Amino acid sequence: MIREETGALTPWGVAKAKSVLALAIAGQGDASKALELIDRATNIMRERISIENRQTTLALGELRNEREVFERHLAIGLPQLINDDPALRARLFEVAQLPHLTTTAAAVTRMAARFAKGDDELAKALWQRERLVDHSAAMQARLVDIRASELAKERADGLRADLEELDAQIDALDDRLRLDFPEFAELIRPRPVPLSEVVGGALLNPGEAILIQVTGPEATYLAFADRRGARLIPTDLTAGELTDRVASLRRGLETGPGRQWPHLAPFDVDAAHRLYQALFAPFAAELEGVGTLFFVPDGAMQNITPAVLIRRPAPLPKEAYGQFADGRLGSLRPFQELDFVGLSLPIAVLPSLSSLKVLRSARGLGGGTRPFIGFAPFDRQDANVDAKAAAALTDASAPGSAIGLAALPPLPGTFEELASLAGSLGGDVTDVLRDAAATETEVKSRALAEFRVLGFATHGLLAGESGLLSEPALVMHRSLDQSATEDDGLLLASEVAQLELAADWVILSACNTAAAEGKPGAEGLSGLARAFFYAGSRSLLVSHWWVDSKSSAFLSTRTMEAWRREPAVGKANALRQAMRDLAGPRLSRAHPFFWAPFTVVGD
Repeated sequence: MIREETGALTPWGVAKAKSVLALAIAGQGDASKALELIDRATNIMRERISIENRQTTLALGELRNEREVFERHLAIGLPQLINDDPALRARLFEVAQLPHLTTTAAAVTRMAARFAKGDDELAKALWQRERLVDHSAAMQARLVDIRASELAKERADGLRADLEELDAQIDALDDRLRLDFPEFAELIRPRPVPLSEVVGGALLNPGEAILIQVTGPEATYLAFADRRGARLIPTDLTAGELTDRVASLRRGLETGPGRQWPHLAPFDVDAAHRLYQALFAPFAAELEGVGTLFFVPDGAMQNITPAVLIRRPAPLPKEAYGQFADGRLGSLRPFQELDFVGLSLPIAVLPSLSSLKVLRSARGLGGGTRPFIGFAPFDRQDANVDAKAAAALTDASAPGSAIGLAALPPLPGTFEELASLAGSLGGDVTDVLRDAAATETEVKSRALAEFRVLGFATHGLLAGESGLLSEPALVMHRSLDQSATEDDGLLLASEVAQLELAADWVILSACNTAAAEGKPGAEGLSGLARAFFYAGSRSLLVSHWWVDSKSSAFLSTRTMEAWRREPAVGKANALRQAMRDLAGPRLSRAHPFFWAPFTVVGD
């Protein structure tokens, strides 16, 4: 407490110290005192979430650590729910959302910076805020360095007074942003959704439910809610176990362009069932009859579709799900006996619960009048052009060269996939741009708001990939026009956010949104999702691994057809129907490699 009063700790340090003390007191049996302390720690970090769009090392460092406080809050608070305390349940429901509001920090800082370069009122407000924030960060750094001496105390008091004034100015600007630019404020500074807006509120429709996952080093915490009620529980799934099981599952689902299912590793049926047991089984009764489950995944679960989880243990030994080398169809027959979640429960993924609130309150249906536009930059046609592009990317001056864009494999069949999708939607194949025509410059120059559905069949890169990307990106064909200085072959999330869309769907096909070995990829999927939502898309259809173009085309077109035929069925249910249509009658497509690559993200 002395260190807190003298300012010798950062706000993060104070919150961490309080949270550690709260854990110790909870272990001694004083739940009331522990909750009081952890509440104070969480309040400190909730205030610090407001710096999510501040481009300072201090801010981003705190954002990487603050979820530790939230996890401790859940660990201390959930056991106390046996007393059926409505106020505590509502509080913990908001705490469970907090880790998901800070996972895309790097992406949104870049978005804010890009918007601040404009000349409209939003840009002016952001520029002013950025100057104040930089000043505040510098003063905080000086305050941390001051020691607790009589001389330093007077200087520290003066700095604290100045900081309070700066904070008041920043708060006033934040209030203005939230009032005048609510969608942008949600993009860079989201807030938890109160439980009262979910249970008995208007956010969810009848038959809809929400499941929020928070997984830490010691346990997983789950928050389930529908219009009738809410339940929050811990399970013993740790972050390490989650990562290992997802990585094992992905090994049984990944090949690459030009390779088919005989080359897959064995499908880990045990991991698929254990993940279901840890994440979905505790709410099996509530899930009966649910029309759409909105799932907010955490950690490595962002790298795989929940559709591949298995409700019941596999009826055969696990070896029966790995005999692919001979390529015979009989080796796929055991997969028809597995009770996959995705074939019975419609699931849509959200980066956060607050994103659903924004999608439902701020945007109507897509207003585009033309059916479809697509981009297939890696379906190569001209080897000479391809060689020139590769040579350009090996030039040290080309930003894309540093992350090896030239080494990314081609994606044959992606043009045909998008052309088929265009045809099914009543579009024109001339609106599908291929190879050298599918550049970043072309994406930015098109009137994309005219189209109801957009398709990108290309590679996706995660934030932090090769240690060089600070935000996720879609890889486009790099322009050979040397005057196109803004075209580096990467459509960054911050650039996506500046597109003007009016789309019901954006389809990201062939986009592997997972990091190597199943490591968490929050900056990939949730960062891109937020950017597309802000740009004007209601939903994404995202693939988690590369699958043959025929299966991909079937799933995307059948999903669109089911949704257009009966919009009230919901987008997640339209995808579920498409997956069932592909997996059910076709033994050759019974493996989830074929029918389960896609996830609906959004409303």
